[in-house]
Amino acid sequence: MLFQVRLTIGDGLARIEVCGEFDVHVAAAVWAEVREISALADAVLLDLEAVTCVEKEFDVPGFVDDVQRHCWISGCRLRLTATHPYLLAALAGQGVSNAAVVSR
Repeated sequence: MLFQVRLTIGDGLARIEVCGEFDVHVAAAVWAEVREISALADAVLLDLEAVTCVEKEFDVPGFVDDVQRHCWISGCRLRLTATHPYLLAALAGQGVSNAAVVSR
């Protein structure tokens, strides 16, 4: 398991960048960051563009739904960027809005 979760904050935007494998350990680290900063930020950008692989059993759409709900309750917006084909397919297959997922 090799991953990195990095948080940067500026101008009301909290950017959480994930590099490497996306699994339950990464999700726990991201969830901790979201809970800590969502009430302080206008928006949270969950940047998954540097994800290299995804644990197939992990419920990506459910996780994103939980994060999005928490941000909404905290009064901030969630933006998500992803390029990994599995992430894009998993999110699109669960009806996650294209407005919430930005791909390059």
